[in-house]
Amino acid sequence: MDFFKREIAPLTKRAWDEVEARAREVLLSRLSARRVVHINGPKGIDHTVISEGRLTVVDDGEVKSGVYAVKPLTEARIRFTLNKWELDNLERGAKDIDFDAMDSALEQLALFEEKAIYDGYAAGNIKGLKQSSAHKPLSFGGDSEAILGAVSQGLLLLKGAHIHGPYSLVVGKDAWVKLNQQSHPMSLFDRVEKLIDEKIILSSCL
Repeated sequence: MDFFKREIAPLTKRAWDEVEARAREVLLSRLSARRVVHINGPKGIDHTVISEGRLTVVDDGEVKSGVYAVKPLTEARIRFTLNKWELDNLERGAKDIDFDAMDSALEQLALFEEKAIYDGYAAGNIKGLKQSSAHKPLSFGGDSEAILGAVSQGLLLLKGAHIHGPYSLVVGKDAWVKLNQQSHPMSLFDRVEKLIDEKIILSSCL
Protein backbone atom coordinates (compact mmCIF):
# COMPACT_ATOMS: atom_id res chain seq x y z
CA MET A 1 0.00 0.00 0.00
CA ASP A 2 1.37 3.44 -0.91
CA PHE A 3 1.16 6.64 1.13
CA PHE A 4 -2.05 7.76 -0.58
CA LYS A 5 -3.85 4.49 0.28
CA ARG A 6 -5.77 4.30 -2.98
CA GLU A 7 -6.25 0.56 -2.47
CA ILE A 8 -8.68 1.05 0.42
CA ALA A 9 -10.88 3.55 -1.42
CA PRO A 10 -13.95 1.93 -3.05
CA LEU A 11 -13.26 3.48 -6.45
CA THR A 12 -12.62 2.00 -9.85
CA LYS A 13 -9.43 2.77 -11.75
CA ARG A 14 -11.46 4.91 -14.14
CA ALA A 15 -12.81 6.95 -11.23
CA TRP A 16 -9.31 7.46 -9.83
CA ASP A 17 -8.04 8.52 -13.25
CA GLU A 18 -10.86 11.09 -13.53
CA VAL A 19 -10.26 12.40 -10.00
CA GLU A 20 -6.53 12.83 -10.64
CA ALA A 21 -7.07 14.43 -14.05
CA ARG A 22 -9.56 16.91 -12.61
CA ALA A 23 -7.28 17.70 -9.67
CA ARG A 24 -4.40 18.34 -12.08
CA GLU A 25 -6.56 20.74 -14.12
CA VAL A 26 -7.59 22.74 -11.05
CA LEU A 27 -4.07 23.00 -9.64
CA LEU A 28 -2.50 23.96 -12.97
CA SER A 29 -5.06 26.75 -13.34
CA ARG A 30 -4.23 28.16 -9.88
CA LEU A 31 -0.52 27.61 -9.24
CA SER A 32 1.42 30.48 -10.79
CA ALA A 33 4.60 30.44 -8.69
CA ARG A 34 5.62 26.98 -9.91
CA ARG A 35 5.76 28.40 -13.42
CA VAL A 36 8.30 31.10 -12.58
CA VAL A 37 10.57 29.76 -9.83
CA HIS A 38 13.12 26.99 -10.13
CA ILE A 39 11.66 23.79 -8.70
CA ASN A 40 13.95 21.13 -7.24
CA GLY A 41 11.66 18.14 -7.25
CA PRO A 42 9.30 16.51 -6.72
CA LYS A 43 11.39 14.48 -4.30
CA GLY A 44 8.71 12.21 -2.86
CA ILE A 45 7.19 11.83 0.58
CA ASP A 46 10.46 10.58 2.14
CA HIS A 47 12.23 13.87 1.38
CA THR A 48 11.63 16.09 4.43
CA VAL A 49 14.39 18.74 4.45
CA ILE A 50 16.45 20.82 2.03
CA SER A 51 20.10 21.51 2.73
CA GLU A 52 21.19 25.16 2.75
CA GLY A 53 24.72 24.06 1.87
CA ARG A 54 26.22 25.50 5.06
CA LEU A 55 27.45 24.35 8.45
CA THR A 56 26.73 25.97 11.79
CA VAL A 57 29.77 25.52 14.04
CA VAL A 58 28.71 23.99 17.36
CA ASP A 59 32.13 23.11 18.78
CA ASP A 60 35.18 25.26 18.04
CA GLY A 61 37.57 23.19 20.15
CA GLU A 62 40.55 21.16 19.00
CA VAL A 63 38.14 18.80 17.28
CA LYS A 64 35.76 21.11 15.47
CA SER A 65 32.23 20.09 14.59
CA GLY A 66 29.31 21.62 12.82
CA VAL A 67 25.67 20.92 12.11
CA TYR A 68 24.27 21.18 8.61
CA ALA A 69 21.81 24.03 8.17
CA VAL A 70 18.60 22.68 6.65
CA LYS A 71 15.12 23.90 5.85
CA PRO A 72 12.34 21.53 6.92
CA LEU A 73 9.62 21.07 4.33
CA THR A 74 6.01 22.00 5.02
CA GLU A 75 3.25 19.49 4.33
CA ALA A 76 -0.23 20.89 3.71
CA ARG A 77 -3.45 18.87 3.78
CA ILE A 78 -7.14 19.58 3.40
CA ARG A 79 -10.20 17.36 3.77
CA PHE A 80 -12.97 17.00 1.22
CA THR A 81 -15.64 14.43 0.43
CA LEU A 82 -16.82 13.18 -2.95
CA ASN A 83 -20.05 11.26 -3.46
CA LYS A 84 -19.31 7.61 -4.31
CA TRP A 85 -22.59 7.19 -6.19
CA GLU A 86 -21.70 10.23 -8.30
CA LEU A 87 -18.27 8.77 -9.09
CA ASP A 88 -19.88 5.45 -9.98
CA ASN A 89 -21.85 7.36 -12.61
CA LEU A 90 -18.62 7.47 -14.61
CA GLU A 91 -19.06 3.76 -15.27
CA ARG A 92 -22.62 4.48 -16.36
CA GLY A 93 -21.40 6.96 -18.96
CA ALA A 94 -21.93 10.28 -17.16
CA LYS A 95 -19.72 13.14 -18.39
CA ASP A 96 -20.69 15.93 -15.96
CA ILE A 97 -19.42 14.51 -12.67
CA ASP A 98 -19.79 16.80 -9.64
CA PHE A 99 -16.26 17.58 -8.42
CA ASP A 100 -17.24 20.85 -6.69
CA ALA A 101 -16.10 19.77 -3.21
CA MET A 102 -12.68 18.75 -4.50
CA ASP A 103 -12.37 21.85 -6.68
CA SER A 104 -13.04 24.12 -3.69
CA ALA A 105 -10.58 22.25 -1.47
CA LEU A 106 -7.83 22.33 -4.10
CA GLU A 107 -8.38 26.04 -4.71
CA GLN A 108 -7.79 26.64 -0.98
CA LEU A 109 -4.71 24.42 -1.02
CA ALA A 110 -3.32 26.23 -4.07
CA LEU A 111 -3.95 29.61 -2.44
CA PHE A 112 -2.05 28.44 0.66
CA GLU A 113 0.95 27.53 -1.50
CA GLU A 114 0.79 30.75 -3.51
CA LYS A 115 0.70 32.89 -0.35
CA ALA A 116 3.55 30.92 1.21
CA ILE A 117 5.76 31.47 -1.83
CA TYR A 118 4.94 35.13 -2.46
CA ASP A 119 4.22 36.39 1.08
CA GLY A 120 6.06 33.83 3.19
CA TYR A 121 4.83 31.45 5.86
CA ALA A 122 6.42 32.15 9.24
CA ALA A 123 5.06 28.98 10.88
CA GLY A 124 6.87 26.93 8.24
CA ASN A 125 10.03 29.08 8.27
CA ILE A 126 9.38 30.09 4.66
CA LYS A 127 10.60 33.49 3.50
CA GLY A 128 8.43 34.86 0.71
CA LEU A 129 9.63 36.29 -2.57
CA LYS A 130 8.38 39.73 -1.56
CA GLN A 131 10.67 39.73 1.48
CA SER A 132 13.61 38.20 -0.37
CA SER A 133 14.37 41.12 -2.67
CA ALA A 134 17.02 43.64 -1.70
CA HIS A 135 15.24 46.32 -3.76
CA LYS A 136 12.34 48.55 -2.84
CA PRO A 137 9.02 47.68 -4.51
CA LEU A 138 8.28 49.53 -7.74
CA SER A 139 4.87 51.11 -8.23
CA PHE A 140 3.05 49.33 -11.05
CA GLY A 141 1.41 52.52 -12.29
CA GLY A 142 -2.06 53.37 -13.48
CA ASP A 143 -1.59 54.10 -17.19
CA SER A 144 0.30 52.54 -20.06
CA GLU A 145 3.37 54.79 -19.87
CA ALA A 146 3.74 54.33 -16.10
CA ILE A 147 3.33 50.56 -16.38
CA LEU A 148 5.87 50.27 -19.20
CA GLY A 149 8.23 52.47 -17.21
CA ALA A 150 7.88 50.30 -14.10
CA VAL A 151 8.49 47.10 -16.07
CA SER A 152 11.53 48.68 -17.73
CA GLN A 153 12.94 49.71 -14.34
CA GLY A 154 12.45 46.18 -13.07
CA LEU A 155 14.27 44.76 -16.08
CA LEU A 156 17.19 47.14 -15.52
CA LEU A 157 17.46 45.99 -11.90
CA LEU A 158 17.53 42.34 -13.00
CA LYS A 159 20.09 42.98 -15.72
CA GLY A 160 22.19 44.94 -13.21
CA ALA A 161 22.19 41.85 -10.99
CA HIS A 162 23.45 39.74 -13.95
CA ILE A 163 20.11 37.96 -14.33
CA HIS A 164 19.44 37.23 -17.97
CA GLY A 165 16.04 36.83 -19.62
CA PRO A 166 13.53 35.82 -20.60
CA TYR A 167 11.84 37.32 -17.54
CA SER A 168 8.54 36.49 -15.89
CA LEU A 169 5.88 38.98 -14.80
CA VAL A 170 3.27 37.72 -12.35
CA VAL A 171 0.34 40.05 -11.71
CA GLY A 172 -2.85 40.07 -9.65
CA LYS A 173 -6.38 40.57 -10.92
CA ASP A 174 -6.31 44.40 -10.77
CA ALA A 175 -3.09 44.64 -12.77
CA TRP A 176 -4.38 42.02 -15.22
CA VAL A 177 -7.46 44.15 -15.89
CA LYS A 178 -5.32 47.29 -16.34
CA LEU A 179 -3.12 45.53 -18.87
CA ASN A 180 -6.14 44.41 -20.87
CA GLN A 181 -8.01 47.74 -20.81
CA GLN A 182 -5.32 49.93 -22.33
CA SER A 183 -5.68 50.71 -26.04
CA HIS A 184 -2.83 51.19 -28.52
CA PRO A 185 -1.96 50.00 -32.02
CA MET A 186 -0.34 47.15 -30.07
CA SER A 187 -2.15 46.32 -26.82
CA LEU A 188 -0.38 47.11 -23.56
CA PHE A 189 -0.58 43.43 -22.69
CA ASP A 190 1.30 42.49 -25.87
CA ARG A 191 3.80 45.34 -25.46
CA VAL A 192 4.73 44.17 -21.96
CA GLU A 193 5.06 40.54 -23.08
CA LYS A 194 7.31 41.66 -25.93
CA LEU A 195 9.39 43.68 -23.46
CA ILE A 196 9.94 40.78 -21.05
CA ASP A 197 10.07 38.18 -23.87
CA GLU A 198 7.75 35.90 -21.93
CA LYS A 199 4.07 35.39 -21.08
CA ILE A 200 2.38 37.44 -18.34
CA ILE A 201 1.08 35.14 -15.61
CA LEU A 202 -2.01 35.71 -13.46
CA SER A 203 -1.96 34.92 -9.74
CA SER A 204 -5.07 34.90 -7.57
CA CYS A 205 -3.19 35.98 -4.43
CA LEU A 206 -1.39 39.14 -5.63
